[in-house]
Amino acid sequence: MPHALAALLVICLPPADPGVRSPAEAVSQTRLMEFVRALPEKRSLAGGPEHAEGVRAAERLIVDTLREIGYEPTLHGFAWAPRSQRQEGQPDPLWNNITVEIPGVEIPDELIIVGAHFDAVSAGPGADDNASGTAGLMEIARALKGRPMKRTVRLIFFNGEEVGLVGSIRYIAEHMPVEKRDKPRLIGMISLEMLGFFTDEAGSQRSPLPPVPGVFDPPTVGDFIAVTSTRSHAAFAKRLDEEMRRASPGLRTVLAAEQIPDFPLVPRDILRSDHGSFLMAGLPGVMVTDTANFRNPNYHKATDTAQTLDGPRFAAVVRGVAGAVVAIAEPSEARP
Repeated sequence: MPHALAALLVICLPPADPGVRSPAEAVSQTRLMEFVRALPEKRSLAGGPEHAEGVRAAERLIVDTLREIGYEPTLHGFAWAPRSQRQEGQPDPLWNNITVEIPGVEIPDELIIVGAHFDAVSAGPGADDNASGTAGLMEIARALKGRPMKRTVRLIFFNGEEVGLVGSIRYIAEHMPVEKRDKPRLIGMISLEMLGFFTDEAGSQRSPLPPVPGVFDPPTVGDFIAVTSTRSHAAFAKRLDEEMRRASPGLRTVLAAEQIPDFPLVPRDILRSDHGSFLMAGLPGVMVTDTANFRNPNYHKATDTAQTLDGPRFAAVVRGVAGAVVAIAEPSEARP
């Protein structure tokens, strides 16, 4: 092509819109860490009055932040109390799951759920478990705002995970009963469960799964994020894993799904988050995780603080999930 013609084409082409960023580019490491620190450190449903107030403060923070982004969140209440705190003749305290729905503009009856629990154990501040997942979900909410997608995306901030997946179990029973699961049809649920602890130390990673010769060789260094599900949902887990790495180049992942049997034979450690409630209900669920106590020495301890998180790698994971959700939901040229 003659140089003069090439120059003319460059001049005539409309400039790229600097305000349009990919979902991954919209994720801020600074905001992620700020939200981790903003969540109350005492927020256990079983921890007594001070923790109860912390849980309610966390609910308010999540609702207020979602409204600031431009959403109108919905509260899904459920009553629960540990047996030791139940009072005869008195109703159990009411807690809330918090949801945001982004309707699909072309295929609204196909649904992708992304969830994270915001409660913690009473023993520690829960920065990795699971302020990291909660902050990640909030940043994904920002990244998806104003982005038309073909399929519906539902973001759920679950409560009560640490007391037996109570919030997600109640949510499925009340809002996704068996007789209503065809519309919308759940493509897959993604649970963000501990996203921020990484280490390059040799021998720092253990595995809940034994090696499978020629199929699965458990890693021994905690420098990756795991994407795990069961055999029936391996295709969705694989797609999620691929899209995460595409959206966040350099992100190291380990996929474990094809070699994991379905419920009720699934190993207990694979069920340790709210995706487990979906798997037990016969629904597709995937967990994205830094593997908790198989790597993090601060798990369920007072030392699970924001200072122990690896900000850059934490942000890389969230960028990957944000990009993957949009890719699976599919961007749309149509407008709602």
